Amino acid sequence: MTINKRIELIMNQFKMNKNSFSVKIGCNPTIIHNLIKGRNAPSYELICKILSSFDTIDANWLLTGKGEMFINEHKNQNFDVDKYENSTNNELLIKIIAQKDKRIEELSVQIGKLLQSLQMTI
Repeated sequence: MTINKRIELIMNQFKMNKNSFSVKIGCNPTIIHNLIKGRNAPSYELICKILSSFDTIDANWLLTGKGEMFINEHKNQNFDVDKYENSTNNELLIKIIAQKDKRIEELSVQIGKLLQSLQMTI
């Protein structure tokens, strides 16, 4: 699924049309229309606006299609786009990857503890 389709999925999930979506994220409705039609790819600024406007959307999912659409309530960290507003696209992606790597490390530790506890009960 393309990023354009994922953006359309966000609109559908929140029951928004192109106009209401563009108002919420603060862009011209024509941009959203062209995006949904597949004429344009979203810009870095548009992605930041979407993530800022929909704080329950997982940045990794929006960018790559991997994982879940919504941020898991059990995660202890949200991606704060505003914090990286002046970053380049590559810097933003590096920071997202670092954040995900940290989360993977935390989950690996949890899995290890769960495996140890499971072995104790066997």
